[in-house]
Amino acid sequence: AQDGVISTFLDKYSRPNYFAIRLVIPAELPPIDLAEILMDMLKMQILRRKNCIASSNWVRMKYICQYGSKADETFIMHDSAMRKLQHAIEELTNLLDQLKLAYEPVSYGRIAVQAQQLDKRAQIWQNLLNGRNEQLERRLARDISLPYPPAIDARMRISKSYQVINHMRT
Repeated sequence: AQDGVISTFLDKYSRPNYFAIRLVIPAELPPIDLAEILMDMLKMQILRRKNCIASSNWVRMKYICQYGSKADETFIMHDSAMRKLQHAIEELTNLLDQLKLAYEPVSYGRIAVQAQQLDKRAQIWQNLLNGRNEQLERRLARDISLPYPPAIDARMRISKSYQVINHMRT
């Protein structure tokens, strides 16, 4: 942590840093006449979290290819965090559909507060999943038999996966 910014979701012993994981600021709720702003923000968050799950699947597949059926506790907790984030995405998608149909302030307020709370929970699950990804990547990095070192940065991991997919298509 430098300048108050937490750069990782793991502590120095490669265990989840729950303080960093739970450090989530809830989304601001606009009034009903600006509901489109909230819906656009939720759509963006859903897309970002789906991308997080896709990159986590990539790490998971590398781990399975490397270690086979030797699933340890970290791998099982990684899978659990992925399932919980996927469930939160599905619930958030349902609330987004309900929000599109809310035309009166009372129903909008009720659904918007539910969406705000669920978005905060989904962000916590995403943070935990990012920490579990780091744990698996560190475990893979310790194994020198891998063809290339795993990328810690999620953007690099996603770009490498797209490069592999594009290479396989050609």
